[in-house]
Amino acid sequence: LSGRELNKHFADTLAATRRFRENISTHRYRGFRGPWLENLWIRRFCCDSAQRAKRFGRFVPLFIQWTDLMHRSKFIYLQLRRTLDTLLRNDVLYITVSQNDDGIGLSYDQSRPGDFAADRWPNLLVASS
Repeated sequence: LSGRELNKHFADTLAATRRFRENISTHRYRGFRGPWLENLWIRRFCCDSAQRAKRFGRFVPLFIQWTDLMHRSKFIYLQLRRTLDTLLRNDVLYITVSQNDDGIGLSYDQSRPGDFAADRWPNLLVASS
């Protein structure tokens, strides 16, 4: 894809994932309520389309509160998975950050094949703590 096409796809991705990062409270764990690693990633790097190429090169970043969503409800996490199934392209490289031990997870039934991010989206690089 050209730089212009990547920037357009980035803008489309930002719009489609907005509800998975805005107005979502951070979860609490052992008395700490955040901000967590992925919240800082979003705060620092989201949503400047003009800087996408400079900061991320050929990658399209996904700015999603993975762990906060996981702690909210299974339903919203399944909505996120459906959104990404529709949105992510095979010819684009993606990058995201999650502080979850399981990366971005997305599986409530670990015995079902294809529910993990690596199986679904092999072109998504997840930096996880």
